[in-house]
Amino acid sequence: MAILGMLTCVPVGAASASEADDFAYLRLEQVERIQTAMLDFAAMDSPILEVRDSPERAALLRRGRELAEAIFDPVRTMEEMASAIGVVPTDVPERIDAIAERMQALDIRPDAPDESVGASETARSDKARIDAVSAAMASPELVAETRVTGRRIKWLYESILGGRRDELRALSAQDVEAGIASVLADTRAADGEPTIPPLRGDLAREAMRGHLRTILSRLPDGDVAALSDFYTSEAGRQKKAALLQAFRERNDANGRAFLRQLIEDARNSP
Repeated sequence: MAILGMLTCVPVGAASASEADDFAYLRLEQVERIQTAMLDFAAMDSPILEVRDSPERAALLRRGRELAEAIFDPVRTMEEMASAIGVVPTDVPERIDAIAERMQALDIRPDAPDESVGASETARSDKARIDAVSAAMASPELVAETRVTGRRIKWLYESILGGRRDELRALSAQDVEAGIASVLADTRAADGEPTIPPLRGDLAREAMRGHLRTILSRLPDGDVAALSDFYTSEAGRQKKAALLQAFRERNDANGRAFLRQLIEDARNSP
């Protein structure tokens, strides 16, 4: 009864507003868009996929895409990330919602290349602030995380299409799990060279920062100042840290499930 009494004292409107502000922060960081873009790696083709002329290729890509859509679900990811940052005992400023909408209206794309906007970018008096905000945002790290998934899918597809089914069938269940753990660790570590450019996290990270600088340079000075205040605040730092940790943990869990299921399919195939 005491617990019920405590719960009924919680202001429902305040909790709803806080949750809405957390979702605004996730929109600002483009979490759903980035997670959706991750699905494209399940349909990777040459030159990223370096196994050609395999009669099993088309079927594997179809199965991989089907499985990826079930496992790397963007809507579920948004809900989980909102829960993860919701436990951080700091609030996201309400203004973030309107800024996120304005940035979204400028059609931010997670994998957009760095583009020049000429004088509109270089002439701004707050260029240093724009640079600092683009470096402080979480989205470049989230985009780099998609390349981790790409490296895992590349390894798996090439293992299956490269004639290693017999090796996979010979493994014990314990060996399979140990192998998956090793692949998860190795692909996370292979962020830069000698990884091929489309799967390099360092290049993806810098491209996203460049794109953010372009978008930020088209926002009003007041929006950039508000973002700077947020990302240098304790609330901003805590929300970002919680988001990055939760996104990486979810991506590792998704990667483990994806690898496990396709390896099991390969082990049980005729």
